[in-house]
Amino acid sequence: MAARRSASGTNTGPWGGQEPTGNSMTFSGVNLFRFHAGKVAEIWNHRDDLGLMQQLGTPVFAGAPTQAR
Repeated sequence: MAARRSASGTNTGPWGGQEPTGNSMTFSGVNLFRFHAGKVAEIWNHRDDLGLMQQLGTPVFAGAPTQAR
């Protein structure tokens, strides 16, 4: 089973290690469920964190940070 969801709001609290920005945002995600014996056995979650971070104006890092040698 799959479920698509969307949310919108204003960033008024910390998220992902970043301080609140006060920016508005809208994002979506998908949950995939596997059932066994009539109960949820596993859940896979996908959401658009990159799009969310861009809307909030928070830094986006691609890859691991470099280390000084």
